[in-house]
Amino acid sequence: MNTSLLRRSRALLLCGGVPIVIAALLALVQPAAFARLDRAVYDTMLRWSPTAAPDPRVVIVDIDERSLAAIGQWPWRRDNIARLITRLRDFGAATIALDIIFAEPDRDQDVVRVNETWSGGAGTPDDLLAQSLRPGKVVLGHAMTFEPGVPSAARCLLHPMNVAIVDAVHSGASLKDDDSPVAPVFHATGSACNLRPLAEAAGRSGFLNAAPDADGVLRRAPVLMELDGSLYPSLAVAAVSAAGSHDAVLRITTSNSTSLTFDGREVPLDGKGNLLLRYRGQKRTFPYVSAADVIDGRINPGALTGKIVFVGTTALGTREVVATPLDTLFVGPEVQATIADKLAMMSDCGMDGVLLTFVDYAGGDYHLRPGCVVASPSTDGRVRGADIDVLDAMKQRALGGGTAGLAYVIDRRRKRSAADDAKKADPEKAAPAEEPEA
Repeated sequence: MNTSLLRRSRALLLCGGVPIVIAALLALVQPAAFARLDRAVYDTMLRWSPTAAPDPRVVIVDIDERSLAAIGQWPWRRDNIARLITRLRDFGAATIALDIIFAEPDRDQDVVRVNETWSGGAGTPDDLLAQSLRPGKVVLGHAMTFEPGVPSAARCLLHPMNVAIVDAVHSGASLKDDDSPVAPVFHATGSACNLRPLAEAAGRSGFLNAAPDADGVLRRAPVLMELDGSLYPSLAVAAVSAAGSHDAVLRITTSNSTSLTFDGREVPLDGKGNLLLRYRGQKRTFPYVSAADVIDGRINPGALTGKIVFVGTTALGTREVVATPLDTLFVGPEVQATIADKLAMMSDCGMDGVLLTFVDYAGGDYHLRPGCVVASPSTDGRVRGADIDVLDAMKQRALGGGTAGLAYVIDRRRKRSAADDAKKADPEKAAPAEEPEA
């Protein structure tokens, strides 16, 4: 009898305990085969899932071939960049993020004359650019470097975020000498930065780094990096965050999952501070405006009012191109716009909201509609509130982080009418509602 019980106990232990141990080891070690499978599943879901329109607040101002033909070869003289920034501010842009690095003085330092149609005063091109940056609303881009033995970034003027780190995993096991938690982000050794007078005039900056996976496809991008003991935001985070707001909380929930909370939004990240990108489509999904049209004032009034504007170049020979699961020729400014789009959509849900994508059915077509869910859905399956991308919610659950619990896709074949509400209030007096179409 005892022998039988012992055998049964061992069988139960093998059947229950061994799979748990194996699953835990796989979660920690993450074999390369699993990583390839994860990437393949992500790409397939992204290609098959219907995509919603990008956030209308995000716009790209493109230094394209037409702009080069009108203004001149790239790089432009800095007073032309100053004219572009001034015009964007005049058109009401909320934030102007430059996917450009001004690491060296302008090659035409002796040129002090400016276009008479622009009231920029006089000075060197760099002086005029600094003058255009001082009124604010501009975020400069820089690039973090990781080569060992490089000189310190003391010559650079960068703009860190004030990040409080909450480590719920190690509980002091991975503290630095000053008893502060170690940030689970990439640790840079230097920076390719802007000229100090320009950085001082702008007052805000963010890094442009985004490295593809082992197969050359860009699926995620870092939003925080550490350099010389300080944490710095990406260009998109700096652009989306409210002006002057540099406070954030980085929560370490598991060894593979963290989250960044700032300006009322909670951003799920992986164990290295990377944000999983939610691409809205192939290249040129976001609204594009030619820089030449902005400088000449040939855009509709209000087209840039309240917008987060990313300025970059897509002209041949000047652009940086990456591959995504949806396109093999995705330009750098659109990568930053994709990150900002996701962050901006998250802000609409607040701290406790869950972003969902609802599928509405009308006229024989399906339409995606953004919305937020703060409370749980009721027993009848209705979700009270508004959006998140279904794919994002699933990935957040897979990573074990974020506030998203479940992903909901609602097939709204028929919206609730006044008759439906009246029927619930008084079934005897209300007219019978139509049955939903098949």
